[in-house]
Amino acid sequence: MKKGFILLLSLAVIGIFTGCDLNIKLTFENVKGEWLFPDIDTIKGTAVKNVGLSVMGDSENDVMLDIRWTTVDTDTYYLYNSNGSFEGNVFTGLYYLSSDMGTTFDISVEFTGDGETGTATFSGEGVLDGLVFEKGNVTKTD
Repeated sequence: MKKGFILLLSLAVIGIFTGCDLNIKLTFENVKGEWLFPDIDTIKGTAVKNVGLSVMGDSENDVMLDIRWTTVDTDTYYLYNSNGSFEGNVFTGLYYLSSDMGTTFDISVEFTGDGETGTATFSGEGVLDGLVFEKGNVTKTD
């Protein structure tokens, strides 16, 4: 009888947790600020450091993102600027390398989190397509 109760209780707990989505969809107000991704050390096969993401803007309809990193081998700094808007937990807009404003690409960035760290998942065109920045820590800005 005791073993049956423990088994039933264990199954109930497993059922509760498998039915829960531990990834929270973040809103513009949740993600606005400076994000650091200290655990990212490679991007598309290149060793990198100082990976960050800034989310700025006064409203969901006028949002700017700065996506940045530095390569380890050549110490080259990359900064991608993006302008667009937020709907729900997804930013959609255009981006360009700050040194080449004439070439733009479409981008969508989905923001999710677990309550302590956040993830930015990129899809679209160009070098940012397919990137996933995980375990980001955000410093809120006003």
